[in-house]
Amino acid sequence: MSRRTSAGALDGRSTRLSRDLPLSETVRQRILASIRSGEFAEHQVLNTARLAEEYGVSRTPVREALVALEQANVLTVVPYRGYLVRPMSLTDAKDVYFMRELIETAAAARAATRLNEQQLQELEQLSQQGPSEDMTSNAFDERSYELHRRIARAAASPRLLAALEILFSDSQRLNLVGAGLASWQQITHDHDEIIAALRERDPEKAQIAMRDHLRALSDGISGPSRT
Repeated sequence: MSRRTSAGALDGRSTRLSRDLPLSETVRQRILASIRSGEFAEHQVLNTARLAEEYGVSRTPVREALVALEQANVLTVVPYRGYLVRPMSLTDAKDVYFMRELIETAAAARAATRLNEQQLQELEQLSQQGPSEDMTSNAFDERSYELHRRIARAAASPRLLAALEILFSDSQRLNLVGAGLASWQQITHDHDEIIAALRERDPEKAQIAMRDHLRALSDGISGPSRT
């Protein structure tokens, strides 16, 4: 669980929180990060009062955050107890990648005509940083998600990015149990293909490259874990 600062506010350094965000959104992102990391496990029940005390905020923004996550099918209401972290079935897993394909292929196509040279170079740098011997799989995964986030941001649609964050959290929950994983080499190769299409400013190629990447991950859900 997060630390509180001396002022009693959330310490959000690990969740890319912005001071410009409503407090309920800050709390929502923090809860998502804890679900994503496995700190909040499947079937765990989250209590509004307990979270409010831990985060150093009132119950209202916590309640609003939990309701938003329930509406996004991340949580399930348990009467008189709180909100349960929904387990993910194979059907859920396939649905996550189906939704990612719909959203991220559109984002890639739109980003192809919007990315500037600096943004493209930053994507290339992210992709070129291969995993080191001391890098954890979670760290590599997070860097991969950051590359996808930057492409989505370039599409200039806050709603699209917000929807993707939910799907990214679900994807990382799948990663924790070894589902939907490809090799580091395959992921890096796919990212390079996506970036090459973006550099050509070709929306169709970017869309196809992103589609092929996500379908490969989806196909790996019932296959072996990363080696």
